Amino acid sequence: MLSETANAKVRIISTDNKKDLSILFIHGAPGSADTFYEFLKDTTLLQKATLITYDRPGYGYSNFGNAMPSLEKQAMVVNEISAFMGLKNVILVGHSYGGPIAAHAALLTDELHGLVLLSPAIDPDSEKYSWTGKLSEWKITRWIIPPAFVVGADEKRTYGEQLIALKDKWKAIKTPTLIIHGKKDILAPFENMQFVKTHFPDSILKTIALPDENHFIPWTKKQLIVNEIIELVETAQFQY
Repeated sequence: MLSETANAKVRIISTDNKKDLSILFIHGAPGSADTFYEFLKDTTLLQKATLITYDRPGYGYSNFGNAMPSLEKQAMVVNEISAFMGLKNVILVGHSYGGPIAAHAALLTDELHGLVLLSPAIDPDSEKYSWTGKLSEWKITRWIIPPAFVVGADEKRTYGEQLIALKDKWKAIKTPTLIIHGKKDILAPFENMQFVKTHFPDSILKTIALPDENHFIPWTKKQLIVNEIIELVETAQFQY
């Protein structure tokens, strides 16, 4: 379905099973909804929840090529999707750039019931602006960069500054939060997990470090992630 939110027109993909629990998956940069298609087909998750993902603004079929650099606006889109679909008991799962978007959404509402951060790029000190980003700034070279990477570069340009501004706000999150991160991740370095451990409340946080994994754990460690989501579902308190 295509939803016209206050911030953007986005394509939403949802399972048609109506459950009292909803899990909304948020992809990284660059990326698209297909990052989480295998999760939407997972029979264990389908028994527990309605499963939703979407093309973030600028990617896939959501105004492709036109970036939404604001983390706050991206978080507002997440909450607007939830309202548009009438979701309740929502758990957000965000990978890479989708991690801080999910976390920011939790800052904007007290109604979320869980956060799962997969290799989140959330530590401002670990953020590096790539050479492809620099090429995308100049009209003479921008055309040679694939459009999805241009969107990613446009998002990243002020990303570090936004993360710095949010640095002291994460302590306000009240939502039960799980972070899973690979120690061999070079795209969102493992220091991001230490950042979360330092800046999120201890009382709501569970961390899982994977010694031999890189950035692509949604594909390489799907079953582990599913199992942890199920555990979060079974231990959280929901409203029916």
